[in-house]
Amino acid sequence: LDDTKNLADKLLHGQLDLFLGIDCAANEHFDVIPVSHDTLYLIATEAFLQRWHAGEDPLILTGEQALNLHQFPDMPFAGNASVSTTNHLIRRYLDSQNLCPNQIFSISDYETQISLCARNLVAAFCPRLILEHVIDYNAAHPDAEPIQIFRLKDMEEKTRIEIIRPHQSYTPQYLHHFIEVLRRRILAYSEKIEFYLAPHL
Repeated sequence: LDDTKNLADKLLHGQLDLFLGIDCAANEHFDVIPVSHDTLYLIATEAFLQRWHAGEDPLILTGEQALNLHQFPDMPFAGNASVSTTNHLIRRYLDSQNLCPNQIFSISDYETQISLCARNLVAAFCPRLILEHVIDYNAAHPDAEPIQIFRLKDMEEKTRIEIIRPHQSYTPQYLHHFIEVLRRRILAYSEKIEFYLAPHL
């Protein structure tokens, strides 16, 4: 959230030609090019989830099911320390589910959060755009238990991924080409991530 606001301010003052934003506030001085959507996932190892599962039935994890956090009432989490669009999305989701997470680590670095998940210390919420880091971590540690990626039950809200540029500004051909390459790359990335949702890891 802060990053998008700061980038929008720089764009208004001519310090940027464009930027990739998340849920940028409407502004008559901006042209907005929709690119994709993002949403939240939960990352954790299967052993960690089994340890903290409090449901009556055995926990059977499949890629088709969405994780119900009510079955993990005391599960420890890692989360971001700073104000962000992701934090706001997490808070709205938890409020809608009447959940109060047991957040024991607050650190605004996804690499550290992923490492803590791999050590079976926490679970973490992760936006789609960060999931490739989870995939790369698993690939770099083939002998370790993989970090799984799970959909969240009743998680329907999505954020907008947008290219923001000055309204009615002259756009040279190379910039048109750059925008199209960026748009295609993000769409291809979103499609790739679908193949790595549990149980495919």
